[in-house]
Amino acid sequence: MLTRANLINADGGPMEGSSRPVIASGLRFHLAEGRIREFLIGESLYGDPALAVREAYQNALDAWRLLIARQKLLGVPPDIGSAQDPVIEFHQGTSDDGRAYIDCVDRGAGMGLVELAGSFCHAGVRASDLDERAREIEMFAAADPPVEFWQNSLFGIGVLSYFMVASEISVRTARLNSDGTIGNLLAMHIPGPAEEFDIVDLGPSTSCGTHVRLWLKPSAEVSAVSTLRKLVVVCPVTLSAIDDRGPQHLWLPDELNRASTPTPPPPPYAQVAIPGELWWIAPGFPGAVVVDGIWVGQWFKGVIVNLRGPLAPRLTADRRSIIDLRTSVVSTLAERSAAEAVEHCWSVVGDTAWLSSMSELMPRVADAVVEAASSRADRTLSIHGTAVDIRISGFMSGDEGVATSGAPGEVIDWRFARLQLAGQFPKLRTRLPTRRVVPARPSDAVLLGSSHHQLSPKLNPKESLRWSSSTSLLYEAERHLAYPLADIVERAKQLCLPTRDDAHLLPPSTELVRTALSFSDRWRPDGSFKPLAVFDVIRTSWELDVPIARITEELGERFIETQSFDRETAMLTSAELVCASAGTNGIAPWSATSEELGLDHIVRAARAAGITCAQAIEILNALGFDATPDLTFPDHLPSDDDIVMLSRDLDGQPPFLSAAVAYRTAHVRRAARELGYSESEARERFKTYGVTFSPTGVEPPLDSVSEKAALRRLPVPVHEFSRVRPRHLRMISRDADGQQPWLDPTLPVPAWMVAVHARGKRSIDEVISDYRWLGFTVDDPRITSIRPTPGPPDV
Repeated sequence: MLTRANLINADGGPMEGSSRPVIASGLRFHLAEGRIREFLIGESLYGDPALAVREAYQNALDAWRLLIARQKLLGVPPDIGSAQDPVIEFHQGTSDDGRAYIDCVDRGAGMGLVELAGSFCHAGVRASDLDERAREIEMFAAADPPVEFWQNSLFGIGVLSYFMVASEISVRTARLNSDGTIGNLLAMHIPGPAEEFDIVDLGPSTSCGTHVRLWLKPSAEVSAVSTLRKLVVVCPVTLSAIDDRGPQHLWLPDELNRASTPTPPPPPYAQVAIPGELWWIAPGFPGAVVVDGIWVGQWFKGVIVNLRGPLAPRLTADRRSIIDLRTSVVSTLAERSAAEAVEHCWSVVGDTAWLSSMSELMPRVADAVVEAASSRADRTLSIHGTAVDIRISGFMSGDEGVATSGAPGEVIDWRFARLQLAGQFPKLRTRLPTRRVVPARPSDAVLLGSSHHQLSPKLNPKESLRWSSSTSLLYEAERHLAYPLADIVERAKQLCLPTRDDAHLLPPSTELVRTALSFSDRWRPDGSFKPLAVFDVIRTSWELDVPIARITEELGERFIETQSFDRETAMLTSAELVCASAGTNGIAPWSATSEELGLDHIVRAARAAGITCAQAIEILNALGFDATPDLTFPDHLPSDDDIVMLSRDLDGQPPFLSAAVAYRTAHVRRAARELGYSESEARERFKTYGVTFSPTGVEPPLDSVSEKAALRRLPVPVHEFSRVRPRHLRMISRDADGQQPWLDPTLPVPAWMVAVHARGKRSIDEVISDYRWLGFTVDDPRITSIRPTPGPPDV
């Protein structure tokens, strides 16, 4: 039997120096030229034969860039063409003898014998690989100032793609030499990808450039106009495409092509930030990331950005999608243009929907826009039809609406104070606070737990996130915002958020720290703070291949709280791997230690690992998964019905009931009705898991009950329900939309909610009267104190 021991030496290496007879020698890998050629010209690489047209366009663009670089070195001004004289032209038609073709003509640098023989006809060799071109590129870099030059070619195989649609190719080209002279006109006709062909010297030429004709296969169904129209979002030169059958299109330099796949909007909804590179896109219209002007399937928000040259990301082999988009590159370009955007494009970037969207995607860009606008007296935000002075209010996501988004009450009160002083609530007489109200920045949402980075959708009304003085939150903010840690500490102090006294002395973050913090949130589903879990440390060790000791050392130096553990290695047992994996199969993807693992996950993990549910929970708790069902488990595994009845919303999903709490009897009736049991049978099944009920037990949270259930909790007599109007439902909903989550009738209605409902025709007194009729106590916004910061004012 052939085993591993037969294949390696005792040292673990391959067998060498054996006295056994050598039966073959001098072997090496070879390429099957014919099959490789078929692969490179077939649809298996590019997928769409029409992309041959894209390759021709990008080769023509490379030729123009080389021309411009040579002319700059010679002191000749660049030519980007005109509508009457494009730099690149495509023409699709039929020859006199009835053969279909596509012409690509460019006024670029052209090719000489060296380029034609050494690169154009040599698959796998780029023009930049040639010795002459390499020396020329060095000359560009050494010039004073340096001449910018880059090309699209990655592998030197693009020309072969022409044969996806062409049976033959004809080429005519004349080269602009480095000294400014023009070489002879050269021609060649390539009868097929594997056929021999000659290069013919046609004598002196008066202009440089290249004419490529693709003689189309009879079976080819391709439209040059349609392909380019979809793919070329922006072109740095004048480009035209004409089809004798009728369609045609013209691209003017650095102007967005509204017919391209991302369908850029017209002005004023798309406004130029950096010509040819960046456009601000109004809310409601799609943005995109394109690479050297070409659509690569990457949608975006708020901007269209053209990444080219050294900023271009890596693409797949077929150049149809981005491998590693670095949002920071886009953010840096946009940040630099923020002041001009405020000056010239305020109708787009000053829209609160745009600012809110940008706050989540690229908060530093939103920060830069708000900062630039706050330095001017002529820029205001329009919120619910009222002009708001951005110098006083600043802006943070959520200011534009009514929804609380689960933000802490202190944050909402601070928002109310900012907007009130900035003119949002004209019915309120503005009172000057004893301390200056700190204007908001979009990135404050990360610090305050009001952003998508930290906010859990499972929060109950009374379980909003709170700031913690833990240094891990400072490093979390650094990870998301990429601001220096010192700046984040300073901002936390401005917002009166408690921090360590020596926070300004904390060491900067590292890749290890950012990685360790990236696997889960710092907040549990119930809104309480969560130290870094054992499993997060283990995953960091896996990810970076570093020992546990080094991870705990770097975290300890930064006072980042971690779950106590005594592991020295990142090795896990098979049962631990099964329990921690999202699919309970022992392999990635892994569950986040901050998420609530449902009873269904526990059952699947116990079944897969051959253990009990109690043992599975014990394993998960030891790894730092502490949001697990708090139940008493019998010896047998829970059934599907058990999982449904033990879930709070009877859907089999988190959150689940707890054995530590007594619930209202109504849940038993609902579960029995849902699953077809008698109430006594349902109660007995609940008892198996330690869940108890009583008439005065805990009710379902107000964010999960119907309109009728919410109204029944109010002290409004049943016979008065006929007086309830849609506005009353809006008044008792936390987001003022008439839907759950609902206000808690045991707590006072906050002042900002009263002010929100008085923004229309109704007076503050009328709104307060309605709330009192509904049984609420009310904080009157006319006498409520102003909150200058989200943190305690005495910090």
